[in-house]
Amino acid sequence: MGRFLVISIAVLLSFSIIGIFGCNKESSSGKMIELILDCSGSMNAAMPEGSSRIDSAHEAVLKVLNSLPADTQLAFRVYGNQSSPEKHNCDDTVLLAPFDSLAKNKAAIISQTNQLQARGYTPITKVLKVAAADFPSTAMGERVIILISDGKDTCEGDPCATARSLAEAAVKPVIHTVGFTVDDAARSELQCIAHSTGGTYFDAENANQLTDVISQAIAKKSEKIVVETKGTGKLQIKNADLLGHNIRDADTGKQVGQIFSYVSTVELHAGLYDVSFGDSEWKSVQVTNDKTTVLEPGVLIIPNVVAGVSYQVTDSETGIVQGEISAVRSSLTVMPGVYDVSFGNNFFWFGVNVKAGKQTTLKPGVLKISNPSSFPGHKVFTSSNKEIGELGMFPSSMLLPPGDYFVEMNEQKVPVKIVEGQEVTLEEKTK
Repeated sequence: MGRFLVISIAVLLSFSIIGIFGCNKESSSGKMIELILDCSGSMNAAMPEGSSRIDSAHEAVLKVLNSLPADTQLAFRVYGNQSSPEKHNCDDTVLLAPFDSLAKNKAAIISQTNQLQARGYTPITKVLKVAAADFPSTAMGERVIILISDGKDTCEGDPCATARSLAEAAVKPVIHTVGFTVDDAARSELQCIAHSTGGTYFDAENANQLTDVISQAIAKKSEKIVVETKGTGKLQIKNADLLGHNIRDADTGKQVGQIFSYVSTVELHAGLYDVSFGDSEWKSVQVTNDKTTVLEPGVLIIPNVVAGVSYQVTDSETGIVQGEISAVRSSLTVMPGVYDVSFGNNFFWFGVNVKAGKQTTLKPGVLKISNPSSFPGHKVFTSSNKEIGELGMFPSSMLLPPGDYFVEMNEQKVPVKIVEGQEVTLEEKTK
């Protein structure tokens, strides 16, 4: 009897020790959650209430942490916080806090969150791959990733195809995605990522909404995954560009078709595709059986372009050239997003917001020299004293974004204010 009692006590003690010090770090709910925050350069954009997106995200993350139970098993990863856009760093992601109970890692997460800066690219495909590997191999419960992004993937690969492959692999994470003030291209990409893993997509437009939807995502249960890969559907691009859009299979990378302004619809096998817009791609476009998937890019227009002058359109976040506008081609079809338009000499009209299905017309002002005698002779400067061009007999006029300028005339700098869509003429005085 005494021997049996000793053995029983030993067994009970062993179970207690395993319960306290065991390798399984899951919370009582059996759910492990990795929170991923976008720290790309676009997160520096101002919100309507005045704060930046990154500051609003800081606020939301801190509120969520303060609302969670202490035994919540949480990891925290960020991307885009280490390198400037000029470095094109598509490996820019770091795990700031590996999985542990919130009681143990909360202070570290808060400290590092407060120091985060928005800088670089948006490597969502890369981030999903490494995030899946962050979960302990011994984890038995549900593995959840909550991805917060204000934009689309700006690197190689297709994030939705990657999410789908993870859902089919051993790790099987449920990925909930949050679009923080996103455009249509980013939204469709993030929706595809979530739906491919049984997750849910959430929209958020401010810090309070972001706090609410992160909390909803944490509590959300996974849904049944339905990925349609049989049959054929159609893909249509409204206002397709004259030069065309290449269509690639997201899984194989093989080009499977093209769409032009004069052939705006193609038939494709059900699946995921990436569609080119200049040197960028609208990724994770899902074509389903017997349905037409419609992409609605925006159109950027600059009227009255002078012959021989062209204006490069670049993505504001990545600096990738989307195309040119000229007298021959006065409009350009682009994905919904924010762009910078070059007016020569590394001088830009910054932050042009092009919306889905809409035409955005830039109306630069016109600066002219009347009866010029020099060729060209009159240097034009920005208000910060940056030289951006010259006027004279040729060219005698130039298009400029609204703003303050100086023109060098008669050995003086004459101040000029350019208003959108208006013309300013300076008269050259003869000696």
